[in-house]
Amino acid sequence: MHFTRHTSKSSIIAPNQESMTNNIVKAVLAILCVIVGYLCYDSIASTLRMQNQIAYVEGKIIQRLTEIKEAQFAYKDAYGVFAPSFDSLEYGLKNGRIVELKQVGELTEANQTVVIDTMFVTIADKLKDKITNFDSLRFVPCSDKVEFKIGSGTVNRNGVTLQVFEVIDPKPVNKKRALKVGSLSDAIYTGNWEKQEN
Repeated sequence: MHFTRHTSKSSIIAPNQESMTNNIVKAVLAILCVIVGYLCYDSIASTLRMQNQIAYVEGKIIQRLTEIKEAQFAYKDAYGVFAPSFDSLEYGLKNGRIVELKQVGELTEANQTVVIDTMFVTIADKLKDKITNFDSLRFVPCSDKVEFKIGSGTVNRNGVTLQVFEVIDPKPVNKKRALKVGSLSDAIYTGNWEKQEN
């Protein structure tokens, strides 16, 4: 009695074919790993580029706000109040005059007398080494002519009236904070970035 054993050809994979299949799978996995790795790297690199760009722009804005603060205090020295607008501030910088004290002579053994000379100088002359461009103070750096929001007023503290001002970036590049200097609700003249750094 003879038995015939039938084997399905489809269930038999030649060794060479199996090796080729494994190689294809490995190649596909390797390509996928490269793609995923690149996407991860690109995501991290994009985030770092964005952070660096924000830091650069904010650095420029902080510098400009610091200049505006210098201008505001010089304006107050000349007029007794802070400027309520950039038109007023620019006019005051170009036309306002403040007192400058100048020492004449030096104390020596032979000369025991020093004369303090009082003279008036324009605000622009006083601040020429601290402000790079008076005409661009109102504009937010690295923006398409966006102007800072400016205001001034008074607050009462323990029966004393204090002059205050505030300048704020209306369209911050960093969505987590809008850079500003001063305050209209309190006698605070520092920038909000200084508080965060301390």
